[in-house]
Amino acid sequence: MKILLLFAACLVVAGCMRSGPSPEMTASMHRAKEACTLQKTAVARAKCLNAVTDEYVRPTSRNQDLVTLLEAERVVLAEKVDAGTMTQGEADLQMAQAGAALRPSSPRPPSSPRPNASSLRR
Repeated sequence: MKILLLFAACLVVAGCMRSGPSPEMTASMHRAKEACTLQKTAVARAKCLNAVTDEYVRPTSRNQDLVTLLEAERVVLAEKVDAGTMTQGEADLQMAQAGAALRPSSPRPPSSPRPNASSLRR
């Protein structure tokens, strides 16, 4: 589950697929991600997930540099987990934060101006 969360963060930052993946491609990607969970070390799982990302996400990503950055972050965090200097939960949190920080912002509708404190005083 944690591995899938990390992979999902990468998909979000990658800009997902431009036209959407086919059901067959989605199923194949899920099988590949599940195979990564069988790896014995966090680094091996991270490298496996990076390979899945390279095969299924990178070819259609509009944000190649962000994919590269998240893949590197995934390996760095996995190395810390394997070294015992970070828990898997801490790594999951940092990976999710990295994904959120790098996610391209979507256009938001303009909001009405908010009153400031001085305009509220009478």
